[in-house]
Amino acid sequence: MKTMQFGRGESLGLEGEDVLTLNQRIKRGLPYASLVHFSNFSRLPLVAIENAIGMPQGARSRRQKSGTLNFNESDSLCRLSRLYEFALELFHGEPEATQVWFQSPCRALGGLTPLWCSITDPGARELERVMGRML
Repeated sequence: MKTMQFGRGESLGLEGEDVLTLNQRIKRGLPYASLVHFSNFSRLPLVAIENAIGMPQGARSRRQKSGTLNFNESDSLCRLSRLYEFALELFHGEPEATQVWFQSPCRALGGLTPLWCSITDPGARELERVMGRML
């Protein structure tokens, strides 16, 4: 099994980017291809990811045409990917177990799913706290 460095963009197809470069890419808007790559990597449905990153319904074709996500979508996708990669480490690189857990209600999160908690910064912080206790 490959050792992962969660939060470094592997699940977005942006391996090896340093934090400052990734920050600049988020500001400019991540490529739409990063969203598709993350969906394939995580096995999470594209529509669920779009909802989680706040992409308006019907915006997919516009993003595909422009080739980029907006700043808020990019920032949210990066947060979601970081949290998913953290969860993948918790589940020892097992994508099926991680995908199921990420979409299942969690008692430690008040019955919310990790995917739902990843939508906001406070929810993401709580999810990180819960995952940190699972280590």
